[in-house]
Amino acid sequence: MGWWEAWTRWAAGDPTLKDAVLWGVKVLWWARIGKLMAFLAGLVLVVDIIGPERIVASVERRVAGGHLDRWRVDRRAARRGVIVFGGLFVLVLVGVVLRLDSGPLGILAIALVASVPALAAVNHLLPRFLTWLYLHDRVVTAIRTASLAAFVVGFHFDMLGS
Repeated sequence: MGWWEAWTRWAAGDPTLKDAVLWGVKVLWWARIGKLMAFLAGLVLVVDIIGPERIVASVERRVAGGHLDRWRVDRRAARRGVIVFGGLFVLVLVGVVLRLDSGPLGILAIALVASVPALAAVNHLLPRFLTWLYLHDRVVTAIRTASLAAFVVGFHFDMLGS
């Protein structure tokens, strides 16, 4: 089925359109991809509303160790805590992997354990990456343009799947 035929079937109210195949993928999956694209475009808008000044200030506070100083935490104790936590994380991860019965609980346990370093990496790297992006005006303009295109295309496919 082609694009024009898909929209003709959508306009006619065809209830089987979600199961139809457009360019090798079901229309239902095109709708899901469209939702994801629109969501990512919205995230770009949220980051743009927050603004580069606040993001840069947040990164500078983190790099300067503002959180440790604010709570009067000894840096050596903080490093030891990170090492102990990392060691415990590795032990738990090994235990989960060795006891994996490929059941839903095992997969859930791996997902929960794996989410800890993933969230830590996002918390550490994402603000720095956003700061780097905002220092380059051409990149920001390209991202805003791509975000608008992603929103329009994503909304288009989401509407086609509705």
